[in-house]
Amino acid sequence: MRSYIIFLSVLILETIILYFIDITQNSLYSISITALVVIINGIMAFILFNSVLLSIISLPSFFSIYSIINRLNFYEMLLLISYYSEYYLIVTLVAFFIYSFVKRNFYDFLIDELKKVKFSFSLLKFIIGISLSLVLYWVLFFNPIFLVGSLLDSLAISLYGFYYELPLITFNWITLPYLIFPKTYKPPNKGVLIGKIIGKIGKGSSLDNAFYTSNSTYKWIRTDGIYYLDFNSSKNYNVIIIGTSGVGKSTLAKRIVNSLNVSYLVFDLHGEYEVQRAKKIDASKVTINPLSLFGRSPKERALEISLMVKSLFNLGNLQTIELTNLIIEAYAEKGIDENDSSTWNLSPPTFRDILILLEKKKKLATTSQDIIKYQSIEPYIQFLTSSIFNNSNVNISEILENNLIIDFSKIPTNEIKYILIETLLKSIQNTMYISGISNLKKIIIIDEAPFILSKESGKQILERLFAEGRKFGFGFIIISQTSEYIKELLANTSYFFIFNLVEPKELDYASKLFGGSDAQLYATIYETLQKLPRGYCVTRDLLRGEIYLLNLT
Repeated sequence: MRSYIIFLSVLILETIILYFIDITQNSLYSISITALVVIINGIMAFILFNSVLLSIISLPSFFSIYSIINRLNFYEMLLLISYYSEYYLIVTLVAFFIYSFVKRNFYDFLIDELKKVKFSFSLLKFIIGISLSLVLYWVLFFNPIFLVGSLLDSLAISLYGFYYELPLITFNWITLPYLIFPKTYKPPNKGVLIGKIIGKIGKGSSLDNAFYTSNSTYKWIRTDGIYYLDFNSSKNYNVIIIGTSGVGKSTLAKRIVNSLNVSYLVFDLHGEYEVQRAKKIDASKVTINPLSLFGRSPKERALEISLMVKSLFNLGNLQTIELTNLIIEAYAEKGIDENDSSTWNLSPPTFRDILILLEKKKKLATTSQDIIKYQSIEPYIQFLTSSIFNNSNVNISEILENNLIIDFSKIPTNEIKYILIETLLKSIQNTMYISGISNLKKIIIIDEAPFILSKESGKQILERLFAEGRKFGFGFIIISQTSEYIKELLANTSYFFIFNLVEPKELDYASKLFGGSDAQLYATIYETLQKLPRGYCVTRDLLRGEIYLLNLT
């Protein structure tokens, strides 16, 4: 808009000056002055718009203003255009090729912006525009050139303009550069307030107020606005937050849950969370039985538990198969039949029951091979007979209805901590399925997510929760210092925020995530992420593909 106003102001000033020169005459003086003005306009248009296409579209603006002021008829205006258009076109194209050669990149700002626009043709706007164009033609101008300009104005407005812009059709070619350029996109202004938008990345024009500039063709263009999360219009309720320690990741997660009118649950691995309105639970005092079925059949649950133990202790395939068979047999001893779902509500066995069953099998073993087989898994089962897994005092309904922080910092070993977390997630998943389809009703924050995602079983359950959560009203916020284990979750993520990064591998991934195959954009993102102070992050608006720099402080 600013570039257009400057361009239009200069054109009007030039026209006033040229009013005293009859540029339709073939005198050397008038031709030279007019050619010079046209050449200056061509250079100015390209510098202001950074678009050869928009510069060419702006060409008739000068001739239209001059023709209106000097009351030229159609033939005089046509003669004027035929005399001087070639000067404008040549200098504009030369400026474009020089710029492209210096930057080593063919770029047109208008084309780049049009790629981001979702065109929606409005027949009503078009009909109104055509009607107004015809009225102006017959009543005011009676000039086919002006009629063409008004019709192009109508087309631009009908594709991505507004009703209040229809009166601008009166100015035909003069307002076409403004109408054809997509209006500045503003992110949703409703939902969860995240922070202030201080810039968006782009190539822009020479007048853009840029900061965090780099050696690439991209720059951060200063932009004012507020950034919101609009879960109502997003494909799911999932958020991923990445950054080094102490940059504001937890602050962002707290801001999201405190702004939503739904309950939340925080998996706090290090005991660092303090959130208003939330009750804190010491996980070391929680008991839960991992062998609970959680809506699965005995065989399905046995396979899940075996995969969990395999992921934790790197069991071999034969050990995993034997553990699965033991668990299935332990279910059967408790009367839980694979083929009778009415028995699935019976009290399940515990790891202590499996250990007892294993001891029986060792005593009955007739070959050294069988004894060795049982002995190979015995230490792991013994480890899992911890009192924390002998019964269950967890009320999942209470967890899902209230704001809770589960503090895992006092759990003595990572293995026990992992099994407890995965079992809770399985229980939540089962309750989620039973509860049925719903709008957003629960947000679950998982801090230090690689602790879970680095295990095969944990990766599987989180991927499934991410993919299916929205239907049941569940959203997940994953927080991580590394991108290594979150890549598979991105396909089912609506929002991701990246704070300061320092490791080259992390910078490389994040820059490719935003920049794709564009090496210049990659370089700008790479440089920016290293410089971000605490409370600043980069995100992408998925509706338009705009990349924003946010200040959360």
